Amino acid sequence: MGAETFLIAAATSAMSGVLGAVQSIQQGRAANEAAKFNARVLDERAANEQAVARQQAADERRRGSQVAAALRAGLAGSGLANAGTALLLQGDLASAVELSARRIETGGEIRARRSRQEGAVERFRGRNARRQGFMKAGASLLSGAARAGFGAAKGLKGGPDAGSPRKSIISTPLNTA
Repeated sequence: MGAETFLIAAATSAMSGVLGAVQSIQQGRAANEAAKFNARVLDERAANEQAVARQQAADERRRGSQVAAALRAGLAGSGLANAGTALLLQGDLASAVELSARRIETGGEIRARRSRQEGAVERFRGRNARRQGFMKAGASLLSGAARAGFGAAKGLKGGPDAGSPRKSIISTPLNTA
């Protein structure tokens, strides 16, 4: 093999390192973009969870108002005034309805918070993937440069075994004196 062959191999190794670096950067960026998208979806889910919980709580309050109105009408129809037991019943009903509505809102907030936390984890994973892409790119460039350097050195020295201790030992005659 001639020196030109080793230099071509060295150039090919260098290009391989560059292409590997570009690919690593692109993979890191793609993973980061995918993670950002997932995080946006989770943020939207969080907002949706809160909106649904608010609507369900409003529906619960509306049903409670309807039940309270029916209770008041029933109490008034039976001749009971808004005092004593009738008043206590109405107060207990209002408290139970509000408690139920608050539980619904709290459940929505918990689900929303969980989605936002998952989104934060996705963003972290994306940034990590991007950083890893750059690290792999650096390693690929260094590896390609090292292979290219060794290949070029072999080509300039005259072949794969030029200057190697093994060749000089083998080609040196033994002293039999």
